[in-house]
Amino acid sequence: MDTIITCGSVVKLESLSTKDAVVHEHYYLRSSGISWGSGAGQQIVTVRKDDNQGAGDARSTNDAYWLVEGPSSSSCVSGDNIKCGSIIRLKHVSTNKYLHSHRDTSNLSGQQEVTGYDGGDDGD
Repeated sequence: MDTIITCGSVVKLESLSTKDAVVHEHYYLRSSGISWGSGAGQQIVTVRKDDNQGAGDARSTNDAYWLVEGPSSSSCVSGDNIKCGSIIRLKHVSTNKYLHSHRDTSNLSGQQEVTGYDGGDDGD
């Protein structure tokens, strides 16, 4: 059964890594409100392993929650279904920063940087 995502849903973006047939590791898109000193200089967003999976420790994923919103130029009514292919914005629940991609290179991976920013314009 497909999961229905709606405007106003709070989601965790997860990647599941399988080392072997038995061991599964969960990785989440997270942010903790710390900003880069270089590159775009915006809030750090990374994918990190859930070190406390299965332990019931709320601290393990508090920084992994994202609020689903519509594009800045249109309204997104809470509870309305998000259709496949829709343009959305993801707002970090704890820091109120929007997920944003850049052409800047990430200090960690050397690939395209992803950060959180204040959403003061429609650039995301």
